[in-house]
Amino acid sequence: MKLFHNLKLQFLLFASVPLLRRAERKSRRFQQMLRDQPFVLQILSRDGAAGYFELKEGHLQLRFGRHPRPSFLQTWATSKDAARVMMSRDEADLMRALEDGQCELDGSFLAAMWFNEAMKIARSA
Repeated sequence: MKLFHNLKLQFLLFASVPLLRRAERKSRRFQQMLRDQPFVLQILSRDGAAGYFELKEGHLQLRFGRHPRPSFLQTWATSKDAARVMMSRDEADLMRALEDGQCELDGSFLAAMWFNEAMKIARSA
């Protein structure tokens, strides 16, 4: 079952790429955001799934695995928790996950806020 949830989380990360690419084509705000300072936002679970988004030289890329020095780190207790909260439209779910110890955040929250805004734009583009 762990493998299934790891794959589900990695698929969720992978599925966000076409949404972000569409936003890049359609949203003037997103195009401006791509010129912001570079960062690496790492998402990983203690049960093995790992991927990161890197903004560098105006391009946002997803890579799987661990980055040696992420700007922001989102560590989930399990891939199942991560996928459930990340798919939720209720932003309070993340707060509950933090309170319950299902997720830990560390690093530059500017990168997290950037990515949160990017995903909001991507969902509406």
